[in-house]
Amino acid sequence: MIVSFLCFNQRNSQLRNGMDDTALQSVIAVGCNLLSNILNMDQTPLPWEYLEGKTYEFKGSKTVWVRTRRSGWDKRQATIQLTIFANGIDHVMPLIIFPGTADNTSAPRRREEKLFDPRVVVKFNPKRYVNSTIMMFWLEFMLLPILGTRPTLLVMDLFKSHSTQEIKDWLRTHGIVPSLVPGGCTGLVQPLDVSVNRPFKDILKQVIDDTVDLDESQPTPATGKKDWQSVASKMRVMMTKCVGEAWEIFNWEKRDVVIRSFRYLGIALPIDGSCDNEISIKGLDTSLLAERLEKWEHTPTVDSTSEGTSDNPETDTSDEVELLLADLPLSTHTITASGSGLLESPSDNRDDDAPLKQL
Repeated sequence: MIVSFLCFNQRNSQLRNGMDDTALQSVIAVGCNLLSNILNMDQTPLPWEYLEGKTYEFKGSKTVWVRTRRSGWDKRQATIQLTIFANGIDHVMPLIIFPGTADNTSAPRRREEKLFDPRVVVKFNPKRYVNSTIMMFWLEFMLLPILGTRPTLLVMDLFKSHSTQEIKDWLRTHGIVPSLVPGGCTGLVQPLDVSVNRPFKDILKQVIDDTVDLDESQPTPATGKKDWQSVASKMRVMMTKCVGEAWEIFNWEKRDVVIRSFRYLGIALPIDGSCDNEISIKGLDTSLLAERLEKWEHTPTVDSTSEGTSDNPETDTSDEVELLLADLPLSTHTITASGSGLLESPSDNRDDDAPLKQL
């Protein structure tokens, strides 16, 4: 499945009819895709409180103090959606989904939203998950403006809201090829899971601890007025500021980690196979992988007027999955394409209501 996933990426990075090869000579690109148009998006749980579950004290002590801020906070979660690019540059802000009603227009909510950190985008959902509405918002208002009209490869998992018919039609219309990571393989070939989520959360935990320590050291001003803001509201505001700062620190310190991850996992390597020896996927024999990928080095250019089968990450049976090619208008950008491939992949069993797995 992993080899088929990589072959699919390679095939859909081939220069297509109507695309000028010389236009790519002065830019950093992988086939028809600029590194700034190769990206990975995924969601991960965002605890409201990070507790290690253990503490230290001298042997023989009769009292052991355990740090906690509020009963139940460690059980509460939001969801954060992160997006990384093969060029290592932070093009899209983190998207945080807090539990709550999306159409709440009350005065406290409006006042709270004004306090959110400008480095993140916040949405509300009763089940704190990314549904198709939030996904479409992310595509139209957060992703598309930075992509322009250039060909794009979007790597994401098989989450249900990623592959609704509405989403697939929208991606096809805008020339974005969705590369769906095979079920059970996200920890092997998805850059966010392999290289980003853990170090980012380590930074986030430190930022939260520092923020709470600073907040607790500040005396509460006695204004004589009733505080309009609930404890939960204050936690949400604090979380947006901590996520904004942590993501900024991560992108400043770990840009090389992101770039290497896309290369090591074979997503952002030259399609001629000249650098396939860099691929390093846990549990996979690199030599056998390079041998299989070599067969795709001279794959014919995909013709937007024809249909063909593709290597599907879930199965190689063409009857179950086909590569759909949509006619697209020629772009006004220097690099233009007249066709785009869209992978139709079987929906996994993961439901919008299914709990996210804690990393």
